[in-house]
Amino acid sequence: MNKESKVSCPPFTTEDVLCVRGKPMAKEVRIINNRNSAKQEEWIYSHVNGNTKEKYIFTDGYLVGWQKTELQ
Repeated sequence: MNKESKVSCPPFTTEDVLCVRGKPMAKEVRIINNRNSAKQEEWIYSHVNGNTKEKYIFTDGYLVGWQKTELQ
């Protein structure tokens, strides 16, 4: 069973997260087709034990979401 937690995020930039967490394990970039065509990025980090993954979600360079998943 997976246990997930989500929290609201302060206005961090991609550079802030890169300084604190380092280079992500995986990164996905896409353009959201709406009136302002925002760029959305998802960065995924995996913990050393392999049981926890964190996902950081950015829109136009600012952190808008964070999700932690624990695999059991």
